[in-house]
Amino acid sequence: VSDSATDTTTVAYGQQFVYLPVILKDSGDIPPTPTPTPTGVPPTETPTITPTPCSPTGVDLVVTNIEVQPASPASGQPATVLVTIRNQGTTSVAFGNNFFLDFYVNRTPQPLLPGDITWGIQGVDLSAGTSRTYSASYTFNGGTHQLWAQVDTDNTVDECPFEDNNVRGPIPLTVSGASVGQGSGLSVPNTQPRHTPTPPGTPEPAVTPTPY
Repeated sequence: VSDSATDTTTVAYGQQFVYLPVILKDSGDIPPTPTPTPTGVPPTETPTITPTPCSPTGVDLVVTNIEVQPASPASGQPATVLVTIRNQGTTSVAFGNNFFLDFYVNRTPQPLLPGDITWGIQGVDLSAGTSRTYSASYTFNGGTHQLWAQVDTDNTVDECPFEDNNVRGPIPLTVSGASVGQGSGLSVPNTQPRHTPTPPGTPEPAVTPTPY
């Protein structure tokens, strides 16, 4: 960018003055060169998440029903909670591969999170295609509640690739009486799976001894 100027010199002749004009030269500003838009750059793509491979086991545990009797219990009165689970897979749960079934009131199930009611289930009870119902007494406070159930809470049964269908809920329940918050269980999951011992007297599968 450049510019120039011309001085004006005033010459006096008695009482008269001669003025020379100032002549300005155009600076000739040059507009900046625009930045070109890059071409040939591929758009950013979302990476595809590849599921962790596993070997199918044929076991698939699910919760098929949550029921409370009576259906409209009264606040402070014991009610019966029934939870039905099913092995809808083609393979039986192995003997000794025990697990937990948990029932929750106003709490969303999580892995390793104990329920407000807990049942220790023997693996031998869930052969392929078998359904079983477990019951327990529970006293609800008044108000509206959300009920949940989770089978194999501690993930002790290998259900590959059906590990993500163990939860059922929320099931709404209205209890007559004063509305009081409820959900007495802990909301912090355990750090380790719980131990589910086989009850005394449970027969093991017959084993043919190997001759020496």
